[in-house]
Amino acid sequence: MPFASHNKSNQIDSSHLFSYLPHLHNTPEKIIKSGICLADILDHLPVFCSLANTLPTSNKARYFRDLTHFNQNAFLLDLCSIDFKTLINADVNESMSNILYNLGIITDRRAPVCKASRQKKKQLGKPLCYSIVQK
Repeated sequence: MPFASHNKSNQIDSSHLFSYLPHLHNTPEKIIKSGICLADILDHLPVFCSLANTLPTSNKARYFRDLTHFNQNAFLLDLCSIDFKTLINADVNESMSNILYNLGIITDRRAPVCKASRQKKKQLGKPLCYSIVQK
């Protein structure tokens, strides 16, 4: 048994040691810091390890809603023009599909989906709070 049992102290069975941490044995150059956390939470001190890791880059196209020419009044008028009573029927799934389809048409008209440029991709990759802090 790999974990401590009632008749053993808190020891890990050495026959299972390599199944727990194989990535640490294979990539020791990625270890930034390791040690024992001095927090007395359990009956033993937890061990930690920080690894240097980079996020994978992606060249896939990213899309976003272009709100540069968004007119809220026109959007609200379009919403008011939908007759929701005609979209609802006995089947709930079909009713929701009808509603979402019509809302999607209006949204695409007033805030079209655009392919992100390289600069926009970089901007979309940062969290919102980052742009607020930079101001």
